[in-house]
Amino acid sequence: MNRRPRNKIKDRLVNQQLAVYSYLQIGIMQAVGAFVTYFTVYAEQGFRPSTLLGVRVKWENNYINDFEDSYGQQWVKQH
Repeated sequence: MNRRPRNKIKDRLVNQQLAVYSYLQIGIMQAVGAFVTYFTVYAEQGFRPSTLLGVRVKWENNYINDFEDSYGQQWVKQH
């Protein structure tokens, strides 16, 4: 209550310090958390991060019916 009210013309609600903090620091932490979660879920299902690149091309190929993951488990398409 000791602080004076802001000047509507001079003082902004979002200043440069707040924008840098919210977009750089918090945004980077959220992006890293999202990538860790993404790769963890796929690793639990048998697809390690090193095998995820290019996996969609093999998965959508109609001539490959027994697709194998990183742990040797076969994934079979049912039509």
